[in-house]
Amino acid sequence: IGNSINSEITGNEIIGTIGYAINLGTTNSVVSNNLIRNGQGTAVQLSGSELSFINNIIQDHSGNGISLNASNSTIYGNRVIGIDHGYGLEINSSNNSIYNNYINIFGDLSYDGIRINSGGASSQVIFNTIKVENSNLESNAIFINSASDILIKNNVFYNEGGGYSIYSNDSSLDKDNNNFFSTSEVWGYYNGLQYDDFALWLNDTEGDENSFNVNPYLI
Repeated sequence: IGNSINSEITGNEIIGTIGYAINLGTTNSVVSNNLIRNGQGTAVQLSGSELSFINNIIQDHSGNGISLNASNSTIYGNRVIGIDHGYGLEINSSNNSIYNNYINIFGDLSYDGIRINSGGASSQVIFNTIKVENSNLESNAIFINSASDILIKNNVFYNEGGGYSIYSNDSSLDKDNNNFFSTSEVWGYYNGLQYDDFALWLNDTEGDENSFNVNPYLI
């Protein structure tokens, strides 16, 4: 769906697609309460602006879960689970709010639970739980790739596969009340440095005074 406003996609079950299950390029539109499963390729692509992607389930999918190319949009209350060989959520656009989502990826290639590219500046990541079961050590729970003015608060970033729980080369992160954990001793990467000591992380990086580095024991 493209070149429209006030579109709504709700209450559908979409199974076994090859390519996009939903490809939306509109303004002020809503995608809610859909089940997308057992597909291949990018499940959902969102372009345009002021979109709401709310309370959807993407399950057992080979490829990216959500590709967000829409600005001033909201990704809220979704379950993106069983993503094999893809990003859970890739953000390429600015001023977006990402909150109350559960994202789970696995496989053996290098992908991230949440990946924020340079175009994703001024986005907020709040109250999300990210679990990475990917065995590739270059897979991260959250990867921030030169995106500025990112806020990350009240999240659980858990990398069961041994890669980083957070990888960021952005020094302007506003972060606190997060739990960063990896099954590897080295659990974080920030501005060219690896971290296995949370006290050192607190000393070197701003914020996270109320954050943790403990095993969340996610099932």
